Amino acid sequence: MDSEGAVTLRSSSLVKDCSASTYAHRLATVNRTAFYIEDNLAEPIGLDDMCRAGGMSKFHLHRVFEENVGTTLGRFLSGARLKTALHLLLAHETRTMTVLEVALQVGFEDASAFSRSFQRRYGLTPSSLRQGNCPREFPLLSPRAGLGGLGALDRGVTVVSLPEFWIYGYEVGGMKNKSFTAEAPDGFKQLEDATRRHGIEGVPGELALPTQSWLLREEACRLLCAFRSSRRLDLNGMTQHFMPSGKWLRARHTGPHATRWQTWNRLQIRQLRWGQPRDGRAPFEEEVVPEPSQSSAPEWPTFDVYFPC
Repeated sequence: MDSEGAVTLRSSSLVKDCSASTYAHRLATVNRTAFYIEDNLAEPIGLDDMCRAGGMSKFHLHRVFEENVGTTLGRFLSGARLKTALHLLLAHETRTMTVLEVALQVGFEDASAFSRSFQRRYGLTPSSLRQGNCPREFPLLSPRAGLGGLGALDRGVTVVSLPEFWIYGYEVGGMKNKSFTAEAPDGFKQLEDATRRHGIEGVPGELALPTQSWLLREEACRLLCAFRSSRRLDLNGMTQHFMPSGKWLRARHTGPHATRWQTWNRLQIRQLRWGQPRDGRAPFEEEVVPEPSQSSAPEWPTFDVYFPC
């Protein structure tokens, strides 16, 4: 889903100033509403339908949605429809669909209204797109959101493309104060022993897939201490995770392990503006290994945090 096709809290201050249960309730409400919209684009979607999906009254859903997402329900619905139309117009298997058929598929009543909305959002008509012209890949948000399109990215956050890869490692359990500091060394020691035993060389740095959840108790969260490989390996006994190719939001974090959750929160907020895919990719963090020429060890470890988008 694109920047108006998935939802999260709008600013980190909101995350810090509300309780975990309040955060979880808001996130669950707006995501239920968002995914209902995405799954029913071809159908007439009314306010009553969205309220039933979100589990809130009209008054409260309007307020919670706009306060926490930065756009109204109507703009969100329009954005989801146009993003889906963009994919239908470009996908090889649907290129035979007429512009009218695409318009009806995503919930517009006629081709002319659809074309006008599409041009406002992407800067070109559906026909021009099919002639090979490029749209604005990440269209502007509502001016009321105050984010200005690409400016929606926080400073230090970039979008990168990664090819498919495999992750291999060992899981450890137990989080304390939003950090796996106490458990991670055992997991990475086990990983180091395994890579040495299997003769694996060239591991770029420690990679971790932590469970980040406001709903789970900390002691129930897990950390996958791992490395990534561009090819599939035969490593029995190790947990593996396949990551399809795609675009990622990336931010660099330098500092104590106990502060890493702050960067994770920033990217979680940005991820759902830029699109939350449902393709099996999961957020991860990877150590940035110092250059050999660096004369002394850095004071704090540096990790790049990746969120799929």
